[in-house]
Amino acid sequence: MDAFVKRVVECPDAEQMAEVFEMAQPGWLEELEAMAFDFWDRPDVDRGEASALLLRMATAFARCGHSPRGARLATTLADDAMASGDLERLAPALGTIGVLLMDSGQTVEARRVFEEVLSVTARSGDTGSRARALHNLGLLEAMEKRDIQAVACFEEAFKQAWQAQDLQTAALSERFLNLVRESPDSPSAPSPESSAPEAPRPCPGCQGSGLVMKEDYGMVLCPDCKGACQI
Repeated sequence: MDAFVKRVVECPDAEQMAEVFEMAQPGWLEELEAMAFDFWDRPDVDRGEASALLLRMATAFARCGHSPRGARLATTLADDAMASGDLERLAPALGTIGVLLMDSGQTVEARRVFEEVLSVTARSGDTGSRARALHNLGLLEAMEKRDIQAVACFEEAFKQAWQAQDLQTAALSERFLNLVRESPDSPSAPSPESSAPEAPRPCPGCQGSGLVMKEDYGMVLCPDCKGACQI
């Protein structure tokens, strides 16, 4: 169990953490959740670093089919941040809750949470969390075939992500922006005659797109080129 926990803590993102979770023995994830809450309750814990780690854990839980565990962690962190007035911790926690809601099909509730993130980040200046919320709102707009609104969200998400140096969100937003613009239903879609072929740098992982297909939202940053083909 100790080696398993060490591997979890060392994971740089939720995707890799979810892969580690898939190898857990029976009972380990339940024990890990209890350990996470015990860790959070320690009086000497660094709230900022601990919150970032546990939010990755919440997302990883959800990706492995354990959404209730992820929701318990994320809501606990959001409640604590709200009670303490820590807007820097509140925005990412709310953003994680919004993603969990969106993944479970509760799009109305997810939209409300992402809009709350925009309100929080307008006060805190957290451009990274703002970019991710705008990107997710763009996904919701695209799901509802509201292409004009989706384009506006993705464009602003891309700008905010570049400002925050969040290259993954920037690449995702740019990719989805292009997908919406190229949609036959989009009023801004280019005609076939005016579409120029792309000439990205080659990459064995993504074939020049900068992104690879995954099962969550569809596209994620390519682990081989880290988005260099798109940027």
